[in-house]
Amino acid sequence: MTILLSFIKRYAASFAVYFVIGGLSSLVEWTAFYAAFSFADLHYIPASACGFAVATYVNYLLSSRIGFRKGKLSGRSELALIYLVSGLGFVINVAFMAGMVELLGLPVMLGKVGGTGVAFIWNFAARQFIVFDKTPRWEMGQGAGDGEAAGGSPTKPA
Repeated sequence: MTILLSFIKRYAASFAVYFVIGGLSSLVEWTAFYAAFSFADLHYIPASACGFAVATYVNYLLSSRIGFRKGKLSGRSELALIYLVSGLGFVINVAFMAGMVELLGLPVMLGKVGGTGVAFIWNFAARQFIVFDKTPRWEMGQGAGDGEAAGGSPTKPA
């Protein structure tokens, strides 16, 4: 239990920052999805792919500049890996949405929002532990703009 609490404390601030990044990215995704679904009259799965493509790029820009420490990969490799791991998030999202729409008969947009919520946890974990440096960029007790993370290690922008 102590290990779990330590883990939560270590990554809580990074999770909170990613919550904002993910929220902004979700708004971009939902807007692109809605436009493709409603105005371009695409089926909800191709419309989801449109939203995914745009929002994943926005998410990468915000994640690499604000959310996470730079890892060992080049920017191009990071972006490719973001799309790869986010592809699994996309599958989770679409599967959840299809279940809500096809099995439960719920509105498409409700399924889309629910699917985004389910995929969010995977997307945070993939970025924190696979794509970027595993050391959190943000930690509890870090002062805003003081350049020091909890424990006295310097915080370097990516």
